[in-house]
Amino acid sequence: MNASRISLLLAVLFGLPLGIASAFAVEAPENDAPLKPNILFIVLDDFGFGDLGANGSNGEVVTPHLDRFAAEGVRFTRNYVNASCTVTRAGILTGQQPERHGFRPDAIGISPEVTTLPEALQAAGYHTYHIGKWHLGYLSRLAWPTRQGYDEFYGFLAQNLLGGQRDGEWRFRAPSYRRPALQVNEEPPVVRKGHLSDLLATHAEETIAQLATRDSPWFLSVWTFAPHTPVDPHQRFAKRHPDTPAGRYLALIEQVDDVVGRILASLEQHGLVDDTFVMIVSDNGGTGANVDSNAPFIGSKTTYARPCCCVGPVDWKRDRSPTRSRTTLITTPRSRHLQAQNRRLSRRA
Repeated sequence: MNASRISLLLAVLFGLPLGIASAFAVEAPENDAPLKPNILFIVLDDFGFGDLGANGSNGEVVTPHLDRFAAEGVRFTRNYVNASCTVTRAGILTGQQPERHGFRPDAIGISPEVTTLPEALQAAGYHTYHIGKWHLGYLSRLAWPTRQGYDEFYGFLAQNLLGGQRDGEWRFRAPSYRRPALQVNEEPPVVRKGHLSDLLATHAEETIAQLATRDSPWFLSVWTFAPHTPVDPHQRFAKRHPDTPAGRYLALIEQVDDVVGRILASLEQHGLVDDTFVMIVSDNGGTGANVDSNAPFIGSKTTYARPCCCVGPVDWKRDRSPTRSRTTLITTPRSRHLQAQNRRLSRRA
């Protein structure tokens, strides 16, 4: 992967939608129409640096699919994020320091006036789909995925809402992977049989099969709940590890790796690999409650004392002609100015 493609990947990680005008450009043969690859963006929940086998800090983790992906793509070992789920997700979708637009992790969500990544991609002709955890507001429907740039949504707005609703009111309870209540778009959530990770993986496979029939490019977000607590892997993974807190956590890591493997296999099955840009990141560091999931670094989720808590292996395999020119995929106003402001805010933090 050459330097120009690497700059594209970095732009997606840190500059969207602010840096799109200058940084998010895709290489295309001269005189061709701008290339618009499909985009698959997977976010793992509370996945630490040491939870990836390719990082080599925990020899017990079993992540063959992620390891293969890291080996075939580009692995960002200095990918910095915020200290908690919601704030990082807001940064991902806005490309800004969340404080810049007054965002707070209080279930209200991103302000409707702020342009999000899926909204920018919609304007560029992308079909947008979100699967899995949202955690960016539920008190107002204005904060829901379908009001923040996603054409379709399948998942849950927050983990404490996995119990669903009763008489139209949310049932706040401790989250569970078993029999989760999942919603489609803005319909009331419905309790589904099965393990949450399996349900999300199956729906991602079905969605990719549908997206493969579309003529327009697509942007698919798959935000898992694993390996977030409660540490409750499916039995087919649990039986491969000791029945201890550490063993159950390692089993859940193996299960989320299986989810990633199934999704990537779907791209292969439907002939989408050469046309799809794939990125996998974590929202913050691991909790460190069951294994040292952030080794060799100190700190954990909710702290800033972990200089490298996330991994971002990425890949876009499509081969191109040697004759290339840079073409802008998406343009937003004042992008360079806003990027400079973000850098100043980062230095002050």
